[in-house]
Amino acid sequence: MTQPTDTRPPTREGGVAREDLLHRYAPLAQQLARRFCGRGETYDDLYRVASLGLVFAIERYDPTRDGPFLDVAVPAMVGEIGRYLRTHGLCGRNPQRVSEIQRRLDPTIDSLRERLSRMPTGYEIAAALGVDIAEVVQAMVGRREPPRDRSQP
Repeated sequence: MTQPTDTRPPTREGGVAREDLLHRYAPLAQQLARRFCGRGETYDDLYRVASLGLVFAIERYDPTRDGPFLDVAVPAMVGEIGRYLRTHGLCGRNPQRVSEIQRRLDPTIDSLRERLSRMPTGYEIAAALGVDIAEVVQAMVGRREPPRDRSQP
């Protein structure tokens, strides 16, 4: 990756303006976006997400505490891209929300089943979890194993 030629650290006040930093480090955001292309998202979307990470890095950067700006900027941009890909289910894993619902499925199904004396419907599971039925279906489809029926040996 090419680094900007001006190595002055950004400062919060009296220093380089945020817009100048965004412009100066935009090529780095572009390179990172290109690196993550081909995972189901467009370059433009990934560039926007990397740029958002750059904005966060600029806002959080403290030159008295953080060292070189790139040590803050690169992880912030890569982190935003990774979060975006996970949220949209594009990195080979289930989105975080689906994973959370999957973790809560079995205990919820067991509780409802005990209370109702029958297997609960998808709508009943969704209501108990406080989520939409589509999210329950997505979580159940995304499971690696079929739902457990604990009444069967």
